[in-house]
Amino acid sequence: MSEKHPLLYEPTTAITDYIIFILGITFGWFTLSIQDSQFHQLWGTSFITIAIGALLGGTTHGFGPKLSQIPRTIIWRATLIFVAATGLLLAMSTALVFVTGKGEDALYITAGVLLISFYNRIRTQD
Repeated sequence: MSEKHPLLYEPTTAITDYIIFILGITFGWFTLSIQDSQFHQLWGTSFITIAIGALLGGTTHGFGPKLSQIPRTIIWRATLIFVAATGLLLAMSTALVFVTGKGEDALYITAGVLLISFYNRIRTQD
């Protein structure tokens, strides 16, 4: 292995992201086991989504320069989508404390619209 082509391009960031992946999957698994709470289901899902985002981000930071442009772009955009989904899930879990019934439906619809608009933005401007 030469200095020109290291095994990992950003080893600290990549390894940290992979540790976050392991912790996110673990916390998500245990939090999702709490079945009767929508709050906990959203938090558990957010742990899983940040774990996937960290896995993809670690791959981008560690191996991204070795990848061709199309796979690198796909992995990076997927990373951004999963991190954005995590933020929406955490915000929704907090907002659910204050809304009921039709408010919950509006919350889910709003989150979906925000995620779709975020995807369109990164697709055209990233």
